[in-house]
Amino acid sequence: MDNVTIEGAATGTRSSRATRSTWPPGRDGSVHTGVGFYGKDASVGGSTNVHLSGFAIEVTSASVSTRPGQRNRWALSNSTIDGLYIHHTKVGIWLDGPMTNLKITNNVIADQIADGINFHTGVTNSSASNNFIRNTGDDAMAMWSQTTEDANDTFDHNTVQTPVLANGIALYGGTTTPCRTT
Repeated sequence: MDNVTIEGAATGTRSSRATRSTWPPGRDGSVHTGVGFYGKDASVGGSTNVHLSGFAIEVTSASVSTRPGQRNRWALSNSTIDGLYIHHTKVGIWLDGPMTNLKITNNVIADQIADGINFHTGVTNSSASNNFIRNTGDDAMAMWSQTTEDANDTFDHNTVQTPVLANGIALYGGTTTPCRTT
């Protein structure tokens, strides 16, 4: 998925919602059975110029599991995620680098099994600001330089409430990774 804009109809009584589906296997044989959006894997360069805004991603409690694939997991460079409502998925927004220049703004992420937002492995020059994250099973927000350093990323003016098992905001390595008024 490159050069794509997905904008919901979140005005008045109209709304746009992504619900649980089963998709046919991808060219690589992968099967995605959970609700979410799947861009190109970081190992093939990730996706670029993707803009997501103004819709909800929801899963009913009866269909949530800890199976791989039920998450919103991306490598998105030069992209934006703005004004989404992400409810009861495995992970709100999980980003696998290397990737650069992603802006995550004005989202509500609630009731996650694991993380709310995770900048994982080589995410650079990216930011998450003005997001509301509540009731995560793991870190509400994390910058995790597991194998490749995250650098020049910012968490700014986010609200975090009631993470269950881990941290509200966690910085696991990286360089120049400020958190301001969060």
